[in-house]
Amino acid sequence: MLNLERRWLESAPWSTVVTVNAELCQKDNQPHGPNPAGYDAAKKLWDESAQRNIKLRDALDLCRQIHKVAPFRFFNGNTVAAVAKLIVGEALQPLPPVQAQIARSTVSHYVVGAIKPRELEDVFGHFGNRWTNPTPPSPSASAG
Repeated sequence: MLNLERRWLESAPWSTVVTVNAELCQKDNQPHGPNPAGYDAAKKLWDESAQRNIKLRDALDLCRQIHKVAPFRFFNGNTVAAVAKLIVGEALQPLPPVQAQIARSTVSHYVVGAIKPRELEDVFGHFGNRWTNPTPPSPSASAG
């Protein structure tokens, strides 16, 4: 799954990233706004990557990089974590709800640097065959 190529960021253009950050700031009564030291660089990275097919792993690494660049005054980690979960949302639909939640949590922890690449790979590796064959064969199908 991590090697699947598509336009992962297309479902979350930069305007979505900004909106997510604004909502998080509003919820916690913090002023929303760009961080002059990182906003333009982050936007450029995002916009360039949104126009290409990239591996899911590369999209998550980009989110991780955006977090480090800190494009906003507040809630950079929460913002990229929320957006990363949006990006993978459709791809996780074949998984059972608990497993999809584990995958979303892993993605959000990865992009903020709370887990290492190997842990991301282990979790996605565990669910790997579920994306292509999400439901196990029924007992009656294997009995015949």
